[in-house]
Amino acid sequence: GTALFASLSGNGGYPKGQYLLSLNRITDEKGIHDCIDVAIQARTPIVVAGDDTHVVSQQYVHQTIHRCRNSGGLASYLGLVDNGTRNELLKNCKAVITCPKPTWMEGFGLNAVEGMSYGKPVLALANGGLTDIIIQGKTGFMSPGPYSTPNDLVQYIPRLDEIKPEDCRARVEQEFSVQRMTDRYLEMFEGVMNDDPAYQW
Repeated sequence: GTALFASLSGNGGYPKGQYLLSLNRITDEKGIHDCIDVAIQARTPIVVAGDDTHVVSQQYVHQTIHRCRNSGGLASYLGLVDNGTRNELLKNCKAVITCPKPTWMEGFGLNAVEGMSYGKPVLALANGGLTDIIIQGKTGFMSPGPYSTPNDLVQYIPRLDEIKPEDCRARVEQEFSVQRMTDRYLEMFEGVMNDDPAYQW
């Protein structure tokens, strides 16, 4: 794992802070192919990492690998990596990018929170939980609307340096720490058990 990362970020590889990181299961609904296409269109390196073993379609995995190999050197495919490599990739990327398909609802967006915990901005299509995590222009950039396309993210790549790492980290500490999440879950459970109207469906 660490050797793989060193080959990317060391001599002759991507300089630290210069590549986008797609860190997600390698599945069609996660839009990995769209992340790669955004990076290619912006002429920005991208590293693709994520679980490619517990997936429905190995064909999609092979298509993603092929897309990386034909990117003119802009996209590198790592697939499933260990925790140490994942953390190094997060620590040294320019931003995390995620493009879930509009036909599929992103339940939360753990990769966005992981990136922000390292002070990294997030580029994302406005989808599901991502809209609750990212503050536009402060912790990252989302597409302008639910029906926008991945190409709409290209315009934001030159603006990533506007995002302050401390704002990304603060967002995670304030809203997504273990303590904060636990408190909110308990509040919700108690509300449901006590028939609080705020928690009625």
